[in-house]
Amino acid sequence: MFGSECIPCIFNQALKTYRVIGYSDEVIIEKFWSIMKLVNKLDYKLTAPEIYFTVYKWIREDSGLNDPYYKIKKMWNRWVLDKASTIKKMIIESKDPIFTGLKISLAGNIIDYGALDDIKFEDTLNQVLSSKLTIDDYQVFRNKLDYAKSILFVLDNAGEAVLDKIFIESILNETRISKVYIGVREEPFINDVTIEDIRFLGFDELGDIEIISFPVDINKHSTYLNEGRYSQVFRLADTTVLKGQGNYELFHNFKDIFFALIAKCKPVASHLNVDVGSQVFKFNK
Repeated sequence: MFGSECIPCIFNQALKTYRVIGYSDEVIIEKFWSIMKLVNKLDYKLTAPEIYFTVYKWIREDSGLNDPYYKIKKMWNRWVLDKASTIKKMIIESKDPIFTGLKISLAGNIIDYGALDDIKFEDTLNQVLSSKLTIDDYQVFRNKLDYAKSILFVLDNAGEAVLDKIFIESILNETRISKVYIGVREEPFINDVTIEDIRFLGFDELGDIEIISFPVDINKHSTYLNEGRYSQVFRLADTTVLKGQGNYELFHNFKDIFFALIAKCKPVASHLNVDVGSQVFKFNK
């Protein structure tokens, strides 16, 4: 799943990261020559996220900043946390709290500095709540929840994770599930959630949880794929949800997984056979 649009997208993401760091145009142009040489050595069969694993690691090491998006992640986490009580009330009062939780969780997928420049969360929330899922495997999900005692939820972005936590809470309140596995990035990658973020957001309040870290180092990621470690992780729980477009790109070949995302670019939308902007809750049988 790699289209011609992915190439400028990768470099645009590097540009945005350099803007966040605060580099001048002259320095950015100089850095881009190094990135072009780096990308030229990579296997073109990799997915866009896999290529950017390498690019982002190089940017972090070259800049000396371990987490360039640290302040932005904190800002979004606090901003969405301030709205949490209102959102919880909306879910509790709805006819189907789990479905409403899912829809609100999907709205949070718009908080993505890896894919979008103009983030309008509240507009997206209203649009998502008033429209239908383009791919809707929610009933399959509910059927699985009837028999599940554990769930693995792989998170995506900061800020968005607040809504994912509320979604998980709605599941715990309405089902017999008691064990929750939470998947996060092993180290900083754009504005994706790390262990530090979920501790800040109070995921421990969910009860019996276990944290699973997913590598963003391309060599470690490839080892996990080749040795079947991801397959082992995805079998830990009775049901598994992977959040976000990047996780779909990385793991779309895996079975017995639910993918929850908004399709934000043409290559992913085409792979899913939907329009850009579509809400997707897809079960890979």
